[in-house]
Amino acid sequence: MISDNGLYLHQAQIGPMDNFVYILADLKTRKCAVVDPAWDVDYFLTHIKAQNFELEAIFLTHGHGDHINGVEDILKFKNVPVYLSSKCLYHPPSYAKVHYTDDIPETDDTVEPSKTDNKKNTYNTVPLGNLELTVIPTPGHSPGGQCFLYKKTLISGDTVFVNGCGHCRLEGASVSLLYDAIQLIKTLDDDIIIYPGHDYGPTGTDTIGKQKKTNPYFTNNFAKFTQMRKA
Repeated sequence: MISDNGLYLHQAQIGPMDNFVYILADLKTRKCAVVDPAWDVDYFLTHIKAQNFELEAIFLTHGHGDHINGVEDILKFKNVPVYLSSKCLYHPPSYAKVHYTDDIPETDDTVEPSKTDNKKNTYNTVPLGNLELTVIPTPGHSPGGQCFLYKKTLISGDTVFVNGCGHCRLEGASVSLLYDAIQLIKTLDDDIIIYPGHDYGPTGTDTIGKQKKTNPYFTNNFAKFTQMRKA
């Protein structure tokens, strides 16, 4: 368990593809969400019950099968809202209460896109108890890719791994958009901790600052990035 200013985070490595699935909770209200539920729904529900949490939502970083194959089983347990991008290739069952993150009214939360650009991007947020998580669109690996940011915690899905990034082999993928997404993530504070969608690196998490030194996909050279990502 990790706590970041009232946010509870449980990281679980589950399934044949070494997925990381997350349980996030507001420690004050005990409301929780499962991020990218897959492979072992009973595990998540047991953990939620043991922590005396109340399931409030499902958050999806993208719609690939290894990240969503537990959605319907969770909804059968409790029909909570599902938050995903409208560009996501996955469509929840018809009875699901779908909330498209890019249709949620914008707030005043801002993330600096560039140290040399005075403009600021405004991002939407999703609720978790009394907390709000910022939704950062990061298409590339998947057209509906997005990250969830709270304080110093970044749930990065398959956009960024420790010392790696998502592939661009499936429908709707774009090397150039993934490059842009990683450039955006690089502008976030160095002490923000990345929590990736797969256990593909030497550690389960790392800071953005350290990844700038060790992740080859954090290059500023688009031609180099393209060559690596198309390999």
